Amino acid sequence: MSTCSCQQPYGVPAGAARASRHPSTLTGVDHVTLLGSASAAWPVPGCRCRRCVEPGTVRVRSALAVGPDLVLEGLPPEPEHSGGRLQAPAEVLRGVPGPIRVGGPAGTGALRPGERAEVGGVRVVALPAGPPTASWSAPPSGELSLLVAVAPGVRILWAPDTGPLPAETLQALEGADLDIAVLDCRDTRGRADPAAFGHRLSRLRSAGALREGARVVAAGLSHEGAGPQRLARALAPWGAQVLPDGAALTGPRRVGPGEVPRAPLRTILLGGASSGKSALAEEMLAAEPQVVYAATGPVPGPDDPEWAQRVSAHRDRRPPWWTTMESCDVPGLLREPGPPVLLDSVGTWLAEAMHRSGAWDDEPGWAGRTGEEMERMRVAWRGSARRVVAVCEDVGSGVVPATSAGRRFRDLAGKLNAALADESERVFLCVAGRAVPLDLSDAPAPLPDGGPL
Repeated sequence: MSTCSCQQPYGVPAGAARASRHPSTLTGVDHVTLLGSASAAWPVPGCRCRRCVEPGTVRVRSALAVGPDLVLEGLPPEPEHSGGRLQAPAEVLRGVPGPIRVGGPAGTGALRPGERAEVGGVRVVALPAGPPTASWSAPPSGELSLLVAVAPGVRILWAPDTGPLPAETLQALEGADLDIAVLDCRDTRGRADPAAFGHRLSRLRSAGALREGARVVAAGLSHEGAGPQRLARALAPWGAQVLPDGAALTGPRRVGPGEVPRAPLRTILLGGASSGKSALAEEMLAAEPQVVYAATGPVPGPDDPEWAQRVSAHRDRRPPWWTTMESCDVPGLLREPGPPVLLDSVGTWLAEAMHRSGAWDDEPGWAGRTGEEMERMRVAWRGSARRVVAVCEDVGSGVVPATSAGRRFRDLAGKLNAALADESERVFLCVAGRAVPLDLSDAPAPLPDGGPL
């Protein structure tokens, strides 16, 4: 079995033998069960949102049962939720002597970074979590931890209620060969966010911490932000899940390589101004270890502070491990092998192509030159061997442009969008921050295990 290369005090315990690497034959504990998937109990007193008024929306703090003797919990319960109980089948909780918690004062079963414990043959080590933010209250120790549990045949990362994973923890998890990873799905504001979850998953995969077919589960569900259904749809192409309380994480329901949906090679996100298409494109690629961000818009200048502010906001939103390429040679980029590409946007690329062709000044022959550039883009898009997500402006839904140049751009943008859509596996219309599929084959995806959260 692979072990991490990191030394004490943060190394993952080694030496737990596997019966088999096949996901359906893991042994050593009789069950690994998700007991709670939320960061706090719902409904929130006095709140009338749809999550609090719908029947059956009670949630509990995140917890995981590992065999008959051990429960892993997040931060100690907040005072207003201290009376909450874990909702799980009685047989799951049989004989559990008490939980091991992430953070908290000494003597409460809490582990601080570098500390270890063993319960019922399961070894547990605490690794450093990110620093507390507005959405994660620091425990009395002032340190946040996450837990790695190792039993014969199964290795588990338990990291809800912890936020982003720091570099020292990612180093400790290099080659850890994890079978199960339960990760926080909230952003720094405490809102459930698919992109935040994807970035954590991306870092784990870059470190080689997950074995092939490892089960990845989102926990730390928040009262605000993306709901469970939207999270489930966003996470499915990454091989991750949102599961109801009581779901078994070992046995025949474990995710194998054949169950992970294949990500489409070419995806278009079409929408109007401020429809959320760029953020949704970033979300779709959030779990990729590497991404090339192809920025086709003009470089900000001192005479346009508003455009500079927009570009800066986009830059700040990207993960630091993404590569930014500011170039209009998008066809050349698409022909090259490499990591996935986020093309933002097709409209700004077309505007520059029209500029080079003299379309804005109605120069003779501009239509033929622009048409050749558009055909180069279509051929490169069709033949690209790398995954591409493109942002496309839907400028035909607005008012009729007042100038002839504006009307040319509107017409050519519509033609180019249609040509690329014909060569794409997935096409979405973005409205109010939601991606509506335009493919007739798309159907609502049920949550795993058959039921709503």
